Amino acid sequence: MTTGEGQRRCFEPGFVVALRVREGAAPLRSYVGKVQAADEHGVRVTLADWLVGGFVSHDLFVPWANIEVAYIATEDYTPGEGELGRWQEALKADSGQE
Repeated sequence: MTTGEGQRRCFEPGFVVALRVREGAAPLRSYVGKVQAADEHGVRVTLADWLVGGFVSHDLFVPWANIEVAYIATEDYTPGEGELGRWQEALKADSGQE
């Protein structure tokens, strides 16, 4: 998969994303986080910490080729409370992950 400027613009720093990655690419198939950086290689997100209630956990880098599905919230849209968890659950259900 080649990555153009348009694809990187979908993942601007500060955007909140839910990602489903290819099977075997990471320990889990779905992740929620805040975009820290995106370049021609992939995207780096700070993962949501569900216990603390923010994006203060570890960072995860995902190469573009490993992203199957992404839900993206731009700076014009702030997901409501509980919505991010529903995004992650929807990605899990769609992939057959429990």
